[in-house]
Amino acid sequence: MTRRGWVLFAAMSLIWGAPYLFISIAAEYVNPFVLVLLRTGIAALVLVPITFARGQAMIMLRHWRPILVFAALEIIIPWPMLNYAETRISSSMTGLLIATVPLMAALAFLVSRGAERYSLRQMVGLVIGFGGVVLLLGVDFGSLDPLAILLMLGVVLCYTAAPLVMSRTLSGVPPLPVMTAALVIATLVYLPFGFVHPPVGIPPHALVSIAILALVCTALAMVLFGALIIEAGPTRSLLFTYVNPVVALILGVLVLGEAVTPGMLIGMPLILGGAILVMRGGGKAASATV
Repeated sequence: MTRRGWVLFAAMSLIWGAPYLFISIAAEYVNPFVLVLLRTGIAALVLVPITFARGQAMIMLRHWRPILVFAALEIIIPWPMLNYAETRISSSMTGLLIATVPLMAALAFLVSRGAERYSLRQMVGLVIGFGGVVLLLGVDFGSLDPLAILLMLGVVLCYTAAPLVMSRTLSGVPPLPVMTAALVIATLVYLPFGFVHPPVGIPPHALVSIAILALVCTALAMVLFGALIIEAGPTRSLLFTYVNPVVALILGVLVLGEAVTPGMLIGMPLILGGAILVMRGGGKAASATV
């Protein structure tokens, strides 16, 4: 993979490893659906003027149909499903299930010509990385909820399909207008929740968390994610979900004073090593030409 691809991959690993911390802070004072509305709404308010200033507004209108499908798969459908599932199963189980997204993406070539076929070395890297995630998070079968597991399966399928949709239908479109339009659509969908549960009385530290979630973990992250899909392909672009728990746990140790466990010390190098094996395998994905 190119140097630009590695930079995008590292950025996504860091940025989307941080939301867990800020969501845990903001969720104490804001309805989960309203929190999604604030994230998408503030991000859209930032990106829309930039998109217009770059003369890319018409791109959003010309490609509104595939962007609508992408928005549904990446934001509108999975985010509330994930929010609900997280209230019924442990965070470690949630993280493990999300970490199956790269494994699912490795099989996507069976149903999509836009997906990359992994080599044996890359498949070994996937297994090693997932093993690292298991050691890092542990496995908690104490409170499994069938509905929550089913919803998480839907989340995994959505997260796997969204990059494939973007790769096949929006491969020649700049990521900024695509992500801007997706956030605008998601904001309109979630807007009614803002009237039902208006966000009031939010303390300053929660407002800061919401701002970081909206500006960094949503606006910036979505544009970088679109660029990563184009650069690395729809399958390898999802591998950052292996590294996200590493970042989340490191932040937990540094900010919240959580303990360092043996599983963390063993799992982290396995995750990073597995990710490197997968990302270095093959050339640039063919997604941009499909």
